[in-house]
Amino acid sequence: MNFCAPLDDIPINSKTIAQHKATLAALKKSGMNAKSGRLLFEALIYAPTASLEKLALKWIKKHPEHQYTPPLTALILKAFPDSDLSDFTRDLLQNYPLGMSLSYLIRAVLNSTKHRRRFYKLIENRMDSEPESFSWLGSLHTQKASKQVESLTIRWIELSKESKESYISCIATATSYPAAMEVIFDWLKGQTKYKGFLCFGIHGLYYQAGQNHPALLPKLIRYTRAFLKEHDRARDKDGDFARVYGALIEATGSNADIKTARAWFIRGKNRKKRFSWYILGAVLRCRSARSKDGVWAIAEAKSLLKSQSEEFWAPVLVGELLRACPDEEVLEMARSCLARVPLTWLGNLIEEKEEAALKT
Repeated sequence: MNFCAPLDDIPINSKTIAQHKATLAALKKSGMNAKSGRLLFEALIYAPTASLEKLALKWIKKHPEHQYTPPLTALILKAFPDSDLSDFTRDLLQNYPLGMSLSYLIRAVLNSTKHRRRFYKLIENRMDSEPESFSWLGSLHTQKASKQVESLTIRWIELSKESKESYISCIATATSYPAAMEVIFDWLKGQTKYKGFLCFGIHGLYYQAGQNHPALLPKLIRYTRAFLKEHDRARDKDGDFARVYGALIEATGSNADIKTARAWFIRGKNRKKRFSWYILGAVLRCRSARSKDGVWAIAEAKSLLKSQSEEFWAPVLVGELLRACPDEEVLEMARSCLARVPLTWLGNLIEEKEEAALKT
């Protein structure tokens, strides 16, 4: 069971209905043993009835240290907000080991105005005492925005400066809060030496700023150009600089930025590195197939994919190549990619291009 999945993202269909009936039958047989935790969790997701609430309350109090206890508590708090679980929840938040299981409960608490007010200070204290746990990234990824979650996000960024700087790059890819992005950007500007995780953070910040804080983009673009000019010859095993070049190209569409990215791509062994395809994907999105840069990106993308084992193909690059150049060679590549990675969007794109080919 994926405890990082949002509580509201569980699909309900005929299969889950059948599973629910089977789960209820299994619960009657298993009673209150430890293995019932998963069964109760699945049943409560589908149909949070009063009878299941009673069973779940009995189970979590009998198995307070079990991995399903925090997620079950989260489901009870969500489905039955009047349940008397304050003391039990407080004990879990204070003492249960940090990890994916407790993240499920923390996220549920932070998603609820009522519970957020009640337990915010406790969660804040737990973060102060254990900021090095990576599970905070999942805990703060709530469905509902709030000032309290924004404050906790900024607090974790500040704490990570002292304990785990690499976490800040991960936060950059996940946070939707403009104030948090500004704090991350200020941290980036203060980095005088190149560190591999910086590229990951810059790339993530472009995506989040584009979605939630476009006012940051002009400053981020200026910073990125200076960063690349100073550091893009640094040791870079996987080609992380290509992530940054790709994000920059998509943000600006600038001929000058594409020219600089192309120069990095063809330098030494860069074109063979793991993430070099980010540059090709960005150029294919920003330039027509008939343009000089488009023709270059198509040729390089085909060459790159042919040189790689299919298991290392990036589906995003395959898709962008198919949009730009839907010839039979690329269609066959896309079909092979789809066979390995059944992505709906790629399947739809293949069908669209095949139908278009039949009409010509």
